[in-house]
Amino acid sequence: MVQPAAAALTAAAMEGVKTLLELMMPPNTGAVRLGAARSILEMGVKLREMAELEERINALEERVGDGKDGAV
Repeated sequence: MVQPAAAALTAAAMEGVKTLLELMMPPNTGAVRLGAARSILEMGVKLREMAELEERINALEERVGDGKDGAV
């Protein structure tokens, strides 16, 4: 149940980004453009943080092995 929902959200993410990019363009008001720009920047920072954490976790998992020997 969670897997299909996650897949649907992932597929919709690009449309969301496209919408935000459109909102940043004239003739939208300054407030709308600012809000879209802020959202893009905030999501970009979060995405970068998540990617860095994923890399670090993968590196740690490689260092400790696959965990099948009972080690935590």
